[in-house]
Amino acid sequence: MTGAPDTIDLHSTPNDRSVATPADDHPSIPEIESELARIVDDPDFDASPRNRDFLRFVVSETIAGRGERIKAYTIAVEVFHRDEGFDPQTDPIVRIEAGRLRRSLERYYMLGGRDDAIRIDIPKGSYVPVFSHADWPEPEAPAGGRGRTIAPEADDDPEASPVRVPTRRRWSWRHAATFAGGVAAATGLLFLFAGEPGQSQLRPQEARMAPPAAGQPTILVLPFQAESGDEAEIVFAQGLTEEVQVDLVRFGDIRVLDAAVAGGDPLSVAAELGADYLLRGSVTRHASSIAIRLRLMNAVSTAGLWGESFIVPYDVDSLLSVIEETSNSIASTIAQPYGVVYRDQHRAALVAGETPLSGYLCLVMAYAYRAQISADGNRDAFACLSRATVLEPQNAEAWAMLALVELDVSRFRFPAPEELAGGPMEAAASAANQAITVNPFSALAQHALSEVRFFEGDLPAALTAGERAVALNPNNADYLAILGLRLVMTGSLDRGMDLVDQAMVLNPSPPGWYHFAPALFHLAADDPGNALASAQRIQMPAFYLDRLLLASLHGLLGNLAEASALLVEADGLYPGFFDCPRNDLAFRNIEPALIDRLLQGFEAAGRRMPVSEASCAV
Repeated sequence: MTGAPDTIDLHSTPNDRSVATPADDHPSIPEIESELARIVDDPDFDASPRNRDFLRFVVSETIAGRGERIKAYTIAVEVFHRDEGFDPQTDPIVRIEAGRLRRSLERYYMLGGRDDAIRIDIPKGSYVPVFSHADWPEPEAPAGGRGRTIAPEADDDPEASPVRVPTRRRWSWRHAATFAGGVAAATGLLFLFAGEPGQSQLRPQEARMAPPAAGQPTILVLPFQAESGDEAEIVFAQGLTEEVQVDLVRFGDIRVLDAAVAGGDPLSVAAELGADYLLRGSVTRHASSIAIRLRLMNAVSTAGLWGESFIVPYDVDSLLSVIEETSNSIASTIAQPYGVVYRDQHRAALVAGETPLSGYLCLVMAYAYRAQISADGNRDAFACLSRATVLEPQNAEAWAMLALVELDVSRFRFPAPEELAGGPMEAAASAANQAITVNPFSALAQHALSEVRFFEGDLPAALTAGERAVALNPNNADYLAILGLRLVMTGSLDRGMDLVDQAMVLNPSPPGWYHFAPALFHLAADDPGNALASAQRIQMPAFYLDRLLLASLHGLLGNLAEASALLVEADGLYPGFFDCPRNDLAFRNIEPALIDRLLQGFEAAGRRMPVSEASCAV
């Protein structure tokens, strides 16, 4: 046996039917074979027949002690019947199909296989499967107290090294992100993926559709068309279609449908499936590039909402990363807060002029409030979401947004509704925990938990949950921006700004609050001029922290008339701030040196600071 105590090398026991037992228990070969048979026979394992053979091959080779044979070339010849001249550098078929097989396994373990005692996974960067006992994560925190580190992952060369089988499954939050783990069961999302390249196996009438949450918008993603029929083009089109479907699903408040259209009118198919939006696209391969054309339309009004053309490089070695990056851009443009679907839903709600009756429309209202924070907007969002969580108690997104709105009452000093007489922080914590209970794999639920923990002063738990939210949906610019802002506030300046920069790439026209982070970053660098330039882009005049930041910066720059006028506005929005200014800023976990700089700006503007804040509430 080789390796650490919690692993086992199957190469050492090619003929043994019960693998030697290390300190912890691990799956035996008969258990692995039984799990393989269970997977390939289960209707929730949506892999094509060819990819079922792929799975059988790599599992059989591994448990027979031949893991070193599991290379792209061997798989291409043995499973995909390529000839002996196959070159993995020019033909990406194995890499593309391996990605599909991984997603099929992940979906299976979220659906029909969620209670299986054994798991079979194919880690990214290898074609060799690993076998483990299934341990699910606790909602609060992964082992070690930290979530996934926010950093790009290396796109490893997918050639196998000798297999080491963990005896205890170490759940990665990135696994959850790939499939938005558990969202399918919680919100009734539909995943029906096509099979062999060039085939359209599914028909609309075959769709197994759970009822969506009330008001939840539905997007039908049609298979992107390969214009020339070239096999590499077909493979790219299918890979991009599936990646876009997965990335859209990460936005838990949008339902994603996939059904192949066999000679039918797409709008008729959308109507039959009850889709609100229709996304279609085409792919054309040239010598060294691929042209991608996409169009999103309202399936009811037939109005075109968004169209885009991409020219991306065609290089076999970087094909997967090109697909992932292109899909990220598409999904974030369409589905993120303040994205295309949000704007269309918000516009429709304004035209209707009615009180929202669904959880999703309450989310739309809440996002509009959070773009321009105000006491009135907070009150309306609270009333809507409170009603929505009663009518839709299994709507994790509604609970999560309610937690954020209730937290705003405390952190932004808004008048508390009568329902929050017991304390807005306590109510926010309760709502965030309820969101996690309903769906621990909701990115919005993890984000809400992160914000609650941050303002409770539990910074490690806050950053862990914030990193989880980003891992579950790395295409949501808000989660990146807020996590980056929290890091800047607490002194992790460079790392925080890296995240905010990423958020601004995803959302080039962000709401004004994104600019708090660069303003504080420049202030921490003793550059009030650039800090002011950033702060002036916030443009939230009804928000007292916006007025206070501008006042302090004008004070530091000697613009005393402007600073004085802004302080008067801040007093009108929150009259009690200057009773305990240091205490208020410390409640936000702003690092002490940055607090000192802000207070210097207030004093420069003529505002006297209290001698002591000993009597201030913590």
